[in-house]
Amino acid sequence: VGLQGVMVKYYDLLLLGRRSASAMSSGVKIAEQASVLARGVLYGEGDSRNFNLDISEIKSELSAVDLDLGLIEAVLPQFSGLLVKFGVPDVSKKLPEIRGLVSGASEFLGVFPEMIGQNGAGKKTYLIVFQNSSELRPTGGFIGSYGIISFDQGRLLDFKINDIYSADGQLRGRIQPPDEILHFLGQPSWYMRDANWAADFPLTAQRLEWFLTKETGENVDGVLAVSLPAVQKLLTATGPLSFPDSKDVVSANDFYHKAEYASEINFFPGSTQKKDFLGQVAQALLTKLTGSKDLDWIGLGQAVSLALSQKDLMVYLNNNLLQKTIEASGWGGTIVSGGCTNPETNCLLVVDANMGANKANYFLKRMMRVNTLIGKGGELENKVAISYQNNSPNNSWPGGDYKNYVRFLVPVDSEMTGFDLGDGRKPKLSSTLTAEIIAATPTDQFLVFKNLELSAKSVNATGSAFLSFGTYFEVPVGQTRTIIFSYRPGYRMDFKSKEPMLAMTILKQPGTGSDLLDVVVDYPSFLLPQTPALVLSQKLIYNIDLSVDQKIITRFKIYESH
Repeated sequence: VGLQGVMVKYYDLLLLGRRSASAMSSGVKIAEQASVLARGVLYGEGDSRNFNLDISEIKSELSAVDLDLGLIEAVLPQFSGLLVKFGVPDVSKKLPEIRGLVSGASEFLGVFPEMIGQNGAGKKTYLIVFQNSSELRPTGGFIGSYGIISFDQGRLLDFKINDIYSADGQLRGRIQPPDEILHFLGQPSWYMRDANWAADFPLTAQRLEWFLTKETGENVDGVLAVSLPAVQKLLTATGPLSFPDSKDVVSANDFYHKAEYASEINFFPGSTQKKDFLGQVAQALLTKLTGSKDLDWIGLGQAVSLALSQKDLMVYLNNNLLQKTIEASGWGGTIVSGGCTNPETNCLLVVDANMGANKANYFLKRMMRVNTLIGKGGELENKVAISYQNNSPNNSWPGGDYKNYVRFLVPVDSEMTGFDLGDGRKPKLSSTLTAEIIAATPTDQFLVFKNLELSAKSVNATGSAFLSFGTYFEVPVGQTRTIIFSYRPGYRMDFKSKEPMLAMTILKQPGTGSDLLDVVVDYPSFLLPQTPALVLSQKLIYNIDLSVDQKIITRFKIYESH
């Protein structure tokens, strides 16, 4: 009777409501089951024999949620305008993120039983390093505290937090540090607190395990790295935490300040105040996770997922099979990933290391601009400009001058074409770094240390994930400094293709925030861009941020007249 279109749309609207209700119902069940599972693991409540059944039920509900969300994602666009008129927010853009969260949760449950010693896996012990991103280091920040957590048969056995100096004080003998730590940080010996010098977290994790064994005699089954932003994200989801032994309360807004006060004011190596504060926060967090009936589990899951995607939380497991799952999910902090796997790639990672023993990164604003010039033969040249604005109020703690050792990690077959620190000095390239070479550098030059940046997968091989170009510079209080690094990667566009493609991967350094990132592509006149972007005369501009790894694909067509 001519009403088919109307009835189909009416049916789709009913379907949207039904699937939304179904997804919410499954979400409630998941939250309840997750709470029961958490109490069982952390406090031994319930029957451990039901552990696998609990996991299976949660995964089943996650599959149901994913199916519902998939159908909602397909039907929702035709009703988004109507729903907005009735005051219902448009969530269509958030659905892929939520589905990613559901997928990640399902993948995590696949490795979770093994991680906590269930199903006959035996006792599992892990090293947790707490990284202060206000004093930035390659994998997230200076390691001021560490914890040891152990599980057996799906139950938490023990969890202790210690000051890093209590472990480092037990190291016997002198360990030769990386050259940069020796000459620019001024540390003649290497300790666990500085073991996170490698940008590749799996390699750093292996070194942390080595130091832990040498210093304390303890052996672990893996390493978890937690940066301050990860804790702040969790506190945002859980709300303020109260300490049972005091009237103090900590929230996401004041966690940084209270953590800094506990760790720095009247601190001396061997003192307990740092570990006591972090221990209180950890215990209060565990209590709230297992005791609160109205906890926002969806918000908590989003906080954990965000911390993992932004590398504020990273995981390394000694079990190779489980580690492959971790890395495939993007939780491992490895630099051998995505567009950086093959030698002939167009990949970039900028790694800062605060060498000033202060918390200047808390006051630092960093912006990056990558300008790619495409030559007429398909060859590329990348110019990376980074602006550092030091907003420290003065030279008093916790701020001060930003003393930074920066490394530009680029494909191994790249060629440096320029380096400018903005002070008129010229770069002096060296493949070795010694006190004599530093002292012999003329005053009108600055030293650029060129070497291979190793990963856990290449440390015993001849290949490497990246070539590193590093140098030291300072940004005084209240000043801004822009440095520019230029290089030619081995990557070349294929103009024989009907639709040549430019691919670029820019990796995020753990511990950094959402730095503004502009990517500018200058292309020859015979190319016609096919990718949505701001298009000017022979120029494409992408305005994004570096809160997560960014992979930018630019597609072109070639004018037939060419």
